[in-house]
Amino acid sequence: MSDAAAHLAVAARFRRWILTDAAQQRRDGVSAMVDRRVSAVDEAAGAVVVEFRVPARFATFAGYVHGGIIATMLDEAASIAVFARVGPFCSKGTAQLAIQYVRWVMPGPLVCRARVLDVRERTVTAEAVLCGPDGAVWAKADATMAIDFARPVRPAPVTAPA
Repeated sequence: MSDAAAHLAVAARFRRWILTDAAQQRRDGVSAMVDRRVSAVDEAAGAVVVEFRVPARFATFAGYVHGGIIATMLDEAASIAVFARVGPFCSKGTAQLAIQYVRWVMPGPLVCRARVLDVRERTVTAEAVLCGPDGAVWAKADATMAIDFARPVRPAPVTAPA
């Protein structure tokens, strides 16, 4: 098998892994607090659908979800889209995240659709749109991710919760 074929095979396995139960159970940071589930991945387009269930404890005194939680959900969905497109052969970090808050976001079920717009040598641009249960757009983000192919990412092993 050539290096290119091996690269594509590993990338395909990683993309399929995103949808596995083990990947769905992996929680870190805010993902540990906000119920997150990747429900669709289109690796060719670098597009994903991520479902969130935001608990009421993340609401402000006025009852709306805190803007930092919204930003994190948009960033996470954009990051998953980037990984779906470029695979596990690079490290990535958010270099820029521009958010537009369209409506007040309420706790409960939310759907975020993210897709890659452009892949360059050192950066990937993506967009993410957060929608409420009615399908209306509640927030949007444009993200620029810095990528480094010299530092491949290896997902940490997932262990069952105690």
